[in-house]
Amino acid sequence: MKQLGAVLGSAVCAVLLAGFGYAATLGGLAAVGLLCLLASAFLRVDHPGAGSSAAPAAAPHLPTGVT
Repeated sequence: MKQLGAVLGSAVCAVLLAGFGYAATLGGLAAVGLLCLLASAFLRVDHPGAGSSAAPAAAPHLPTGVT
């Protein structure tokens, strides 16, 4: 998924640079980057009990037959 996102992101940047020029494209990409940062800050998921000092979580169980 990371590689696919990188390829698609590079292709979109190339198309925008070719069509609109450097200033408009870099301004638009900066705005999208800021929007992504704001969305990640507001959509953060807090897991219940993550901040408490209770007993540590148990180790995950592996399926049987895995060595």
